[in-house]
Amino acid sequence: MAHGRPDYSPTAVDVVLRPEWAAKEGVDKSFQSSSSPRTFGQSFFVSYTVPLTKTLYIVHFGIRNVPVAAVDGDKNQICEGRIVDFTTSTTLWNQGGNGGLGIAFHKPIVIPGDHRVDMYAYTFAAHDTNLGLYAAAYEI
Repeated sequence: MAHGRPDYSPTAVDVVLRPEWAAKEGVDKSFQSSSSPRTFGQSFFVSYTVPLTKTLYIVHFGIRNVPVAAVDGDKNQICEGRIVDFTTSTTLWNQGGNGGLGIAFHKPIVIPGDHRVDMYAYTFAAHDTNLGLYAAAYEI
């Protein structure tokens, strides 16, 4: 049985996705936070200001919305995630969910240097919930 490369060549070039390359090069970024209990319409957010000479590419975003009290566990946990370029007051992405949401962006959300990005999690549940937020990005 043959071993090595499929074409039996001594050299080859690997093709990797940019997020995988960013993790290898150490230029990946992870943002993660949780809130204290929030009630209907309340939110929390994570902010990050991109260094002047860099660009941030957000490739994944997710939130969770879980009830504080066990008695509310079978109720709707309506929530919303939002990514905003604070510097330009532009909403770049917005999505709702029930209990949470997550998305891997096929086209990254781009935040230019010297801009502040705010990543929000909102609850629209009719009871107290704890929100969590996670985003993955790379910066070059």
